[in-house]
Amino acid sequence: MRGLGGTDVDEPRRLTLTWTGPGEDRPHGESRVTFELQPYGDITRLTVIHVNLREDDKEYRSISGGWNFVLANLKTYVETGTTLPVPARRP
Repeated sequence: MRGLGGTDVDEPRRLTLTWTGPGEDRPHGESRVTFELQPYGDITRLTVIHVNLREDDKEYRSISGGWNFVLANLKTYVETGTTLPVPARRP
């Protein structure tokens, strides 16, 4: 099923989001993130696939590091019902 705003949904197994920032030049198309949920014994495995990033750009380093925090925060929320504290931004 194709959703609004560059989303693709195969509920409850997959969600794909696409985006570009304002004024971004992406000659190879939009960046895409896919979240896949798969049964894994008695639990569910989450796989995150982020494609079409510019590897030579600071965007790649920034987003790659950000996923660690996002996924740790999601895990904490699912397990405890609260989120992690947001670290202070460095100047």
